[in-house]
Amino acid sequence: MRTGTGTEPRRTLLVDTALAVGLAAFVLLGTYFASQRQPARRPFDVGAIALVLVATGALAARRRHSVAVLEVVFGAALVYFWLGYANGPIWLALIIAYVTAVFLGHRLAAGITAAAGFVIFPWLDYLVRDGRAPSPTALAGLAAWLLVLLGGAEIVRVRRERVVEAARIKEEEALRRASEERLRIARDLHDALGHHLSLINVQSGVALHLNGSFRSRLAPPLLRSSRPARRHSPSSDRCSTSSGRKASRPLGPRPRHSPGSTTWCRRQPRPGSRCGW
Repeated sequence: MRTGTGTEPRRTLLVDTALAVGLAAFVLLGTYFASQRQPARRPFDVGAIALVLVATGALAARRRHSVAVLEVVFGAALVYFWLGYANGPIWLALIIAYVTAVFLGHRLAAGITAAAGFVIFPWLDYLVRDGRAPSPTALAGLAAWLLVLLGGAEIVRVRRERVVEAARIKEEEALRRASEERLRIARDLHDALGHHLSLINVQSGVALHLNGSFRSRLAPPLLRSSRPARRHSPSSDRCSTSSGRKASRPLGPRPRHSPGSTTWCRRQPRPGSRCGW
């Protein structure tokens, strides 16, 4: 599921910070009690507190900078045991940083750090404080634990990637189905519109054909009925038109007639005209 911009990183940072704070309190308390049971070791002081806080506080950025956090925690743990503090739960911070690096895919950096820890940590007492050398059983047990952590983190990483891939495939399948559904709806709409347009075209063609047949049947009677009305010639039409015009003129002084004219027309009649002007 997609979230808003900046919401997921902020939530992850809050979770990692809470983990770092809780782990710091637990490691400080455990280291204090462990130092009480190991009088030969360096007593619990400000230096131990500072190193524990550095190792646990770096875990707040373990998902954003997993390799850098792993190196910081490894360095803090190395200085802690180099100075001879009591063997306590500071290992938890190193284990969490190691597993996080493998889980996020930084197997090479995690492998190098594990190999360096396997070579350095068991031999610190022997090299710095003239202690006993580690036994083969202790070395084998440490190697087994490192391999178990590496294998467990790798299994979790692979399963997480499969879950993410399955979610991505499911989302793509949902998008593909939605696209196919939209395409089907558009195709059905296109077919329906095409059918209706074809039907309208056919109906309009039939209507035009029927209208033409109606006109052809109606035209001869109209022509026969109009023949008696057109028996008058254009000259008679003009005469009636002029008579109407004369009748519509206002009464006034009669125009003077020219000599030799038999009508009261304003102009001489045309030759062959029946109206007399």
